[in-house]
Amino acid sequence: MIPMKIARLVPARSLIAYMAVPYSALADDPVQSRPAGATIQQIVGFLKFGGLIPDQGQVFADIAIALPLLGQYEHALVVIDASSRQVKLAPGNRPGETERTSLRLGHLEAAIILKTNGQNAPVVENLNRVVARYTNANIAELEDLKAEGFSYQRLRDKRLPRWACCEWGLVGDYFVIGFGENSFAAVAKTQRDKQLCLAHDPWFINAQQEISSESALATWFIGFDPLKRRLGEISRERVDRVLAELGATNISRDLWTIGLDGKALYWSRCFEANGKDEIRKYSNPLEYPDRHRNHVPLEARHYAILNLPTRWLVESVPRAWLASGAERRMAQWERIWQGLEAESGLDLSTLLIENLGEHMIIFDYPVHPFDVPFALTIAIEIEDAKAVRSSLSAILSAWGQYLDQRAKRNASTLLRVKVQRDEEVWYLQFGFLGPALTVTDNYIVLSWSPQAVRMATTAMSEADNQAKTAKK
Repeated sequence: MIPMKIARLVPARSLIAYMAVPYSALADDPVQSRPAGATIQQIVGFLKFGGLIPDQGQVFADIAIALPLLGQYEHALVVIDASSRQVKLAPGNRPGETERTSLRLGHLEAAIILKTNGQNAPVVENLNRVVARYTNANIAELEDLKAEGFSYQRLRDKRLPRWACCEWGLVGDYFVIGFGENSFAAVAKTQRDKQLCLAHDPWFINAQQEISSESALATWFIGFDPLKRRLGEISRERVDRVLAELGATNISRDLWTIGLDGKALYWSRCFEANGKDEIRKYSNPLEYPDRHRNHVPLEARHYAILNLPTRWLVESVPRAWLASGAERRMAQWERIWQGLEAESGLDLSTLLIENLGEHMIIFDYPVHPFDVPFALTIAIEIEDAKAVRSSLSAILSAWGQYLDQRAKRNASTLLRVKVQRDEEVWYLQFGFLGPALTVTDNYIVLSWSPQAVRMATTAMSEADNQAKTAKK
């Protein structure tokens, strides 16, 4: 089931590539999994008209409307190339501040590739809606172009740099939406010359064979070497910090795959480190512990129980996020964090990390009403629930304080994110009520909304009780 054909349109030089079959292929009833983009658009329009979606939430609303396209088509999301640049910033208003430099995106080539087989209407409708919302005839410039014999259109916005344009067109049975100048041409050229595509790369072929991914539902590739080279031209120190936090300093390339065995998902990885390939099997249905399997909701259509270094993951990913920013941002967060620990008298990060287990459950209950991809529930194994609950509460409070201060300093309204709490459920709000989490006796439970978290924890408890009753 692995989308090898679509990999033939992905340039082998790409920095990141994610490829997957249509998510509707996972549904038990294909009728129930029909594309929901129009339905979402109608509901979003109603909420917007009623004033229930603030201006800063519109970008996220537009993304939500487009996501069901991934449920309809085999697809690839690709970052072909990227670079950064330094800009000089004037001194701020704080005493003693001097001129400083900041990193900005210097160039980007990315693409969404959808295997439409001529069924292009939903894609075109989404494109027209987004173009109409964010640009107009006074600031837009539309060109008709050709690349490798394929016709496409390029839209420039005069407010943006020349490279920051949108391109779209057909490449055989595929609809390609490119972001960045010449992104469409890069895909078209790869389709013409198979030696340039990821599907013909010797390491990619061998890695797929190593992790038995011919029946995979999704796979993603990370080219660490070109990432280091392209982003490190200007920001080497920052790139090195991020890779060090992720433990990826010596990794050259990385391939992950997800496959299906009945209702259970397997999750495998092949990566090259120091010139040698290494294999990891994070989810093997034959080795699932009963104590975790028993907590999977009976209504879940698919699930996985991952055995992975959860403590490292929870500790390293936030550090990598901080390391990706400017030193000022890191220093600001450090001040907030130190003040929080001084106030509580606790080593909060250690208190959380030490109580994380080695297993993580992922399942698709509750089902998102619009079958939005990646709308899953994650349950992370814990030991001392009281300690985890108190440390997470303090950590999320600090994060909320940091986001509020940053938004106020930047006078930000667009993409404004706030951390909110409703009883024992924490969640993000960015126009919509976003991802949420809570802590039970055995798990940290995360899902796509506060209500989804509540439904998931109830279903997990009911499944466990039923399993215990069956054993008696």
